[in-house]
Amino acid sequence: GERAAAEARVSLLDAELRRVGGRVAESDARDGERERAESAFQQRLRALLKREAEFSVALAKVTNSAGAVEAALTCLGCMRLLRGGAVRRGCGHALCGECAAGAAARADGGRSPSECAECGDASELVVLPMIDELAAKFGYQKQAMAALPPLGELGRADSLGSVGAAAAR
Repeated sequence: GERAAAEARVSLLDAELRRVGGRVAESDARDGERERAESAFQQRLRALLKREAEFSVALAKVTNSAGAVEAALTCLGCMRLLRGGAVRRGCGHALCGECAAGAAARADGGRSPSECAECGDASELVVLPMIDELAAKFGYQKQAMAALPPLGELGRADSLGSVGAAAAR
């Protein structure tokens, strides 16, 4: 009697132990999957942060070079992007169509060229239609760059929570 009852109790406890062990194994498997997913997320986040830093450097270089291009495509008379541009044959300094017309009108009845405001060169002004195209393309590029969202938002801890902050380290 007592022995049979004890064996039955042991058998029930053994079955319960196997069931609980199965649940623990399932939970461990889910935890492992979760850890692998979090690790993959952190790896991807680190890669994105690295890529974002590379984009920031590239954008800074483009922005710096754009300043030099803008200077070359800016009218020395009115300081706006060239429209209807003309270039002095001698010095290569550029004026927009309006300022070039004004310079020609100020010259001795239009017979001799006026002096360049930048360097004093008195060579003739030559109209170059390609300058208009370059200035228009540069203006478009400048607008497109100004419309870009600021970089650096991805790595902020307050926008990612603790997982993103940990991955950013």
